[in-house]
This record gives sequence, C-alpha cells and structure tokens, in this order.
Amino acid sequence: MSARPSCIVNSSSLWANAQRLCLRKAADLLLNSSLTVAEIAYLTSFNQSHYFIKCFWKEYNETPKKFREQKSR
Repeated sequence: MSARPSCIVNSSSLWANAQRLCLRKAADLLLNSSLTVAEIAYLTSFNQSHYFIKCFWKEYNETPKKFREQKSR
C-alpha cells in the first residue's frame, strides 16, 4: 500500500483554514463597516455570535469589539 501524498489535506485542517478566512473577512468588516458584531458573525458564516466571539478571540487575542476600538483609532 502506498503512502498518501503530502498534498492531501484532512478535513479538520480544511475547516480551520476556512474558519481563518471567515475571521479575516470579519476583521475587515469590523474596521470598514458599521455593522454590529452579531451581523458580522452571521455574514461570515457563524450562526451564533458567542461562538464567533470565542473563535475571534482565539485568532486575534481580543474580542471583536476591542479589535474595532483599538484598530479604528
């Protein structure tokens, strides 16, 4: 049996990359729109804003609200 090619990606890493892209889009929306955090969460494929906030914190080490306040100055 041959080994799997290294270019094959498992589904969990695909999900992590997709989520990272959604969070990048969310960061852009936080800085360049007046949408609420809940609206941005929904627009970036997060059904629950508290889960969005948790994921955003994990990626950026701050809440979306704090991110917007800090970077908008």
